[in-house]
Amino acid sequence: MSTNDSWTVAGRTFTSRLIVGTGKYKDFEQNAAALVASGAEIITVAVRRVNVAIVGIIQSASQI
Repeated sequence: MSTNDSWTVAGRTFTSRLIVGTGKYKDFEQNAAALVASGAEIITVAVRRVNVAIVGIIQSASQI
């Protein structure tokens, strides 16, 4: 592996092969510090799905 080793995904070229997740950190500051310290160029972000119909029913029931 040379020091100029890189890889390309969807037309974007990266030099780091490390991918860092954003979960399990105490707060945003700790997350940001870990990302900077790692040198990673790519992060993963978890997205929570919520069934809005169920949330609406729960909110309506709580008002009774």
